[in-house]
Amino acid sequence: MKKYHVYRPSRILFLVLFVALLFFIFNGVFIYLIYHDTIVNTRITDLISRLRINIEKAGSMELRNNASDRVINQVDTLFQRIKPTLERISPLSQNEHLILQFNELRGLWRKFRTALLEYRASQTEAHYNHIESLSESCEILIDNLFSGTEGFMDKQERNLLKTMLIFIGINLLLIAVMALIVKRYIRGKLEHMATYDQLTVLFNRYAYGDILGKEIAQARRNTSGLCLILFDIDHFKHINDRHGHDTGDQVLKFVAQTVNTCIRKSDYLFRIGGEEFAIIAANTNASHAIMLAEKIRQTFMTKKYREDCSVTLSLGVAELQDNEGVDDIFRRADSALYKAKTSGRNRVQAFA
Repeated sequence: MKKYHVYRPSRILFLVLFVALLFFIFNGVFIYLIYHDTIVNTRITDLISRLRINIEKAGSMELRNNASDRVINQVDTLFQRIKPTLERISPLSQNEHLILQFNELRGLWRKFRTALLEYRASQTEAHYNHIESLSESCEILIDNLFSGTEGFMDKQERNLLKTMLIFIGINLLLIAVMALIVKRYIRGKLEHMATYDQLTVLFNRYAYGDILGKEIAQARRNTSGLCLILFDIDHFKHINDRHGHDTGDQVLKFVAQTVNTCIRKSDYLFRIGGEEFAIIAANTNASHAIMLAEKIRQTFMTKKYREDCSVTLSLGVAELQDNEGVDDIFRRADSALYKAKTSGRNRVQAFA
């Protein structure tokens, strides 16, 4: 049995949503890391600023013969606080050059602290000049650290802006893709509901008129045969009354599935109302259509729905005539079906 193409984007939609979710998570983590590193760098800049002030203060105090032990301790404490703060920077923003400069500054501070204590013990001009030289070197290193952190923060701001723009662009693209998929999905659903019978999943009466019209036009172009077979279930009301409507629904499904095994792939099968069905057999003349109808009828003679509920069919066959349309061939097939039913049912009748 042929089928219309029905767009089923559930897997595609799931994949797009999954990719979107991964992107949102990745982008969220990326933005958080940039924000976190910006906060950490701000903290580092503050600590370095305080470090510079205290190093200069320690040097000036000692050179004025004032003990700077408290300030020296403060500098040592600042170095201890800066090291774990540097380690808090994420791998995304690690700056090896900044860490090397900090380690160099810490080593220089040890020399500077030793020089301060030596000057306190022996206030010679050599010690004085050594302190000034080390102080100048510390100042240069601290200026480099400031430049590095400020430049890094500027780069982080640019990365954050770039990431946000990319995030917005991809978001818009994903929204457009998802809207397109949902639109096509809804269209496919509506097409399915308008085309297929919900119980038997066969073509419905709406699709019957559309397809039969197209097949008639093609038969005219190709000068080929076309037959319409109408059939219904004998005494279907009795089945419903005796066994219930649920059984009646199952019988309709049983008939649809069984007839599907009898027809060709090129044939169309419809449920056009109640217990009435139709088959469009293209490239087929009356004799072959009658053989097909008889094959279907006999199949139900040997294949029962269940032991206490047998099913038989009455079938009417009509072949397309010159200048006939959809309604004309239907009336003749329906007339043949009516004759089959009034002649005792469970038989095939062709329109004479």
